[in-house]
Amino acid sequence: MASCSHIGSEELKPPTPSQVVYREDCTQCFDNIDEDHGLNVCLSCFNGGCAGDRNHAYLHFKQFGHPLALNIRRSRKKVQYVC
Repeated sequence: MASCSHIGSEELKPPTPSQVVYREDCTQCFDNIDEDHGLNVCLSCFNGGCAGDRNHAYLHFKQFGHPLALNIRRSRKKVQYVC
């Protein structure tokens, strides 16, 4: 199985304690993780970009060349009531 060449990149580091991670809302349009496509968080600079129609995550990739992102989605849990 071939592995991604970007995984061993020296740019991949955990965020520092003072670094902001935009993991809930897109920094451009404020779409959030509750949307159908979720939010892509760049693993190089921790910018959050929507993955839906506007696809600001892709624009971030084209502008900065950061190749890896983590997609975060939140779905509602169905509650079953027991009588």
